[in-house]
Amino acid sequence: MKWNLIRTKVLAALVACLVMGVGGILALMHYSFARNSQTLAAESVTGAQKLFTILEARETSKMTVVSETLMMNPQVRDAFAAKDRARLLELTSPLYPKLKSEGITNWMFHTPEPDMGSFFVYTTRRSLATT
Repeated sequence: MKWNLIRTKVLAALVACLVMGVGGILALMHYSFARNSQTLAAESVTGAQKLFTILEARETSKMTVVSETLMMNPQVRDAFAAKDRARLLELTSPLYPKLKSEGITNWMFHTPEPDMGSFFVYTTRRSLATT
């Protein structure tokens, strides 16, 4: 091939333009992919945070309702105040299957401050008397 022919010069210019064009397109695609990945990751984290907040509020609401319902029952209140685990189990065990069906798998009675220990615990397997 002779470099002084017009056909060779035009062909070389076309190949150079093609290589530069493909390189530019690949660089643009890489930049676009990186930017879109970052945006989607940020949106995913934001969505997960919102979902977690909603689920947390729902679970807190459930437990608040259960706690308030139990506090309104004088028999449960008296059994807990007297630290009578057998009576507390007798009074509350009929409620646990319903709570379990609503997704509450652990249910605990805590002693008041400053101790804040677990006095009585229901779990998915059984009820436990703790100290």
